[in-house]
Amino acid sequence: MRAYLMKKTASLGPEPAEDPHLELMRAVRFCHPGWDSSRRITLRGADSTAWQTEVFLPVLRPQLEAAWHAAAAADWRGLMACDLALDQALPAGAVSGSRLAGAALMRDYPAPPGERLWTRYAALVAEGKSSGHLGMALAVRAAAFHFSPAAMVAAYVFLEARGGLSGRSMISWMEIVEQCVPGDGTAVAPQIRVA
Repeated sequence: MRAYLMKKTASLGPEPAEDPHLELMRAVRFCHPGWDSSRRITLRGADSTAWQTEVFLPVLRPQLEAAWHAAAAADWRGLMACDLALDQALPAGAVSGSRLAGAALMRDYPAPPGERLWTRYAALVAEGKSSGHLGMALAVRAAAFHFSPAAMVAAYVFLEARGGLSGRSMISWMEIVEQCVPGDGTAVAPQIRVA
């Protein structure tokens, strides 16, 4: 299944795919080009239900969505506020994994020309002025590539499942996405960026 999805998403252009799983993989690939080597972020252990109810829904999802809106509005201060909120609200063991993953994404995949918010945020993370949580890096990239907040959140959950449950199949990762971001399949369709 993984090889099929990689092959199908490699040729996808700006038009959304009709298959929501292919569109999810398109969002994952654009939001995190190194997704297939991602490591554990905040999902630890095999209990994804506990992670969903204790970490994702009350802490991560609200900050991910707020970060996307800040990024879409080119509000770097709002993005930094979301970063700080994650520092304060995530469980102690989860903060470092999220920071390391986000800083690596910002460092390893630089901004395209003209992406001022992305460039500024990457500099703030590199200088240690912002934490650089993975969710914030994904929000910046998703807004730049015109993905909706729902697409970005789904891509984030997929990366959490990939890193935290690496011994499981891609199908099980997709199931976790569907549990955390339920919808009719349109949740990952790209939207026009507001700024």
